[in-house]
Amino acid sequence: MTITSERPQAPGERAKALPGYRWVFFVALFAGTLLGAVLALGAPLLFSNSAAASGEMEELAAEFGVTIEWTDSTHPTSPGVGSFDPETPDRIYVSSNLNAPAMRHIILHTSGHAMQYRLGVELDDCGAEDFAHAMGSTYSAHSECL
Repeated sequence: MTITSERPQAPGERAKALPGYRWVFFVALFAGTLLGAVLALGAPLLFSNSAAASGEMEELAAEFGVTIEWTDSTHPTSPGVGSFDPETPDRIYVSSNLNAPAMRHIILHTSGHAMQYRLGVELDDCGAEDFAHAMGSTYSAHSECL
């Protein structure tokens, strides 16, 4: 016969939850795992302006025959996060202070302006926005074009 200090459980009585403070360990383990996953999955977005991301963005722009001039703001002739200047038709000006989805959209949008210029079409934000969406961007920079 085994002697225990716990009272026997009656039929139909619920078993005790984890005794003592053992549950704190499991909560801490879960929270740590969740935090680790968030940091691991969110790190690429937090550090989207890395050299690798910049290289990918430059390759994207090159597909449309333009090069990117990275700026802390934008080209002086145009406010915003990206611009195209007809005086430098093979270059777009893009802020380096953007997250990856916004940066990709701005590159596609300003590349759209370069395409408009090459085709002799009037530069139009809604047309450039349509170009960016046609190239797969799900981000929107101009709500008036929706």
